[in-house]
Amino acid sequence: MIIRHGEYTSYHGHEIRFHEVRHEAPIPFTHFILIYENEKECPIDEFKKSIHGGFIKIIKKDVLMNAFGIITKALYRGIVFEAYHYFEDIRSISLKTYDKKIGEELPFVKLIDSKGMEYYSGEIKLSEIEKVWEVRTKSKYDVPMPSDIEKEKIIWKPIC
Repeated sequence: MIIRHGEYTSYHGHEIRFHEVRHEAPIPFTHFILIYENEKECPIDEFKKSIHGGFIKIIKKDVLMNAFGIITKALYRGIVFEAYHYFEDIRSISLKTYDKKIGEELPFVKLIDSKGMEYYSGEIKLSEIEKVWEVRTKSKYDVPMPSDIEKEKIIWKPIC
């Protein structure tokens, strides 16, 4: 299972993560880096192997035809959490909440995010999770969402 967060585009039939290329602030950005995150192979010939992992292609800003945001959620004990990492070897998921009451009631630890906000995080066995899904939203960039995109896509649920 892959836990995804960030900005994505539908490019040649694949959902590709991307981010802005900025040389130095406050110069406005002019390009995006598209990142195909499969480490082994990329089905799109124009992508090149990155020294940082995955495959990349740099495109001009005006080439981006569609975009959408993805955040992965998980349902645990009837509560919706943000899921941010899956540990395949031990089959567990890292969950996050900014709700102090919930965080302190569960086996979570208090942490501080990059903006200085307190949040609570816990690693939960996949067997205890009710379902995991992606929420797809309008991108922060002024381009349309792909017309055929699912607003919510279940990526895991227990086999009944």
